[in-house]
Amino acid sequence: MLRSRIAFKGLYIGFLNETSQMLVHVRIIIAWEGALALLLLDTIDRCCRINCL
Repeated sequence: MLRSRIAFKGLYIGFLNETSQMLVHVRIIIAWEGALALLLLDTIDRCCRINCL
């Protein structure tokens, strides 16, 4: 009984570790996409200003 409980706890901790690493990767991807979107908007804004003025 005790051995299976320890094994379950190990699996649970492993699962949490994997999930947290996945969330970190997702956050990095979201941050990159956000930065690229801002850069794109900034570029479009500059082009519009140059063309309009």
